[in-house]
Amino acid sequence: KQVWMAENLNLARSFSYCYNDSVEYCARYGRLYTWTVSACPKNWHLPTDAEFKILFDTVGGSRIAGKKLKTANGWNCEENRDCNGTDDYIFSALPSGCRDDSGKFFGLNSWTHFWSESYGTSIYNSNSLFLEKADAANLYPIGHYYACPIRCVKD
Repeated sequence: KQVWMAENLNLARSFSYCYNDSVEYCARYGRLYTWTVSACPKNWHLPTDAEFKILFDTVGGSRIAGKKLKTANGWNCEENRDCNGTDDYIFSALPSGCRDDSGKFFGLNSWTHFWSESYGTSIYNSNSLFLEKADAANLYPIGHYYACPIRCVKD
């Protein structure tokens, strides 16, 4: 019932960044956007927490959604542990990391956050889909001042 972009958004906008300010990273991982940037193209929107939960349920639940949504390689796994995904649904989530408000980039090859349009419930302003070395996918609060990748959902 949902149509998701199969790769990270890569449209140049104000307050969007390439990891380490390198266009090579944008070509592979897409751009990193602050939450306040309305980056989705016409007829697409930033997913809500409810839409992320539908995605999780569709792929078998949040406990295994990360494994099924992540790419089959590129994740920085610990020795003797396979933390790569199976990409069963061609979501192709890459470990693109994020950027903080001081301009520091971090998390490349280890994890990613995808913005939700829903507000968070703590001192953090918004939720994001968080994927890391584990097989699970979780909604995680993060501050609006971070710049992270975006996956849009078709209206």
